[in-house]
Amino acid sequence: MFPSLKTTTLSFGKILSSISKTLNVANQLIPLYTKAKPLVQNSTKLLNGFSAVLNKSDNDNSTKLLEKKTESSSNNPVFFS
Repeated sequence: MFPSLKTTTLSFGKILSSISKTLNVANQLIPLYTKAKPLVQNSTKLLNGFSAVLNKSDNDNSTKLLEKKTESSSNNPVFFS
């Protein structure tokens, strides 16, 4: 009814092999983490800088449009508002 299940036995060699593989992976990931950590931390500052520049340009554009509107409304009659 059930397929035959292979039983695995733990041996010192298998445990040692698994620990060795885990340590090799950790030795590869730790330098990557230490190199990538400053990039991730500085990316938030970079995004905040971009948003500040975009907000400043948006505010400048809206101010210019508002100035143009007031200039045009003072010189010409407004038919539709």
